[in-house]
Amino acid sequence: MEQVDEDLAQSNIDQKKDRKSMRLDKEMGAKKEKQERVTLSKDLLSKIDDWITQVEQKFEGAISVSRSDMVNHVVAEYSDRLLQNDFSILKKCHLDEVRIIQMALDKAKRARLAGESVDLSALLSSIELEKKSRTPKLKPKETLTPIKNESQSAENTISQE
Repeated sequence: MEQVDEDLAQSNIDQKKDRKSMRLDKEMGAKKEKQERVTLSKDLLSKIDDWITQVEQKFEGAISVSRSDMVNHVVAEYSDRLLQNDFSILKKCHLDEVRIIQMALDKAKRARLAGESVDLSALLSSIELEKKSRTPKLKPKETLTPIKNESQSAENTISQE
């Protein structure tokens, strides 16, 4: 009889531990969302710090915003679809000629394996090329600006005061 009472007591203790563990796991589950890291240049970090300072000054310290908060806000407010200007800027800054040649070579190999004729000039011209500058020289107005959609009012965009 004592063994049954001990087993029952132990079972109750185990159930309480399991419930507590499940509750903690559930609470922590929301916080355990996988996070990714992004590296920013010193200039961009300085810009983010300036934005944070603007927020703190605007609200007289009543709002505390971290760098992550600020970056997450800007990305969340940006349109889901990149604008044509975004593509142009990214192309100017990051076009990789070697990668284009490798892609053309891969297409040529696949065409040869399929028994098709290979026209290298046609392969290269099928990939829109543009000279890229190794050092991006973006004017302040050419930077990516956060917008939710095309019709969003100006009051919801980030502005510098």
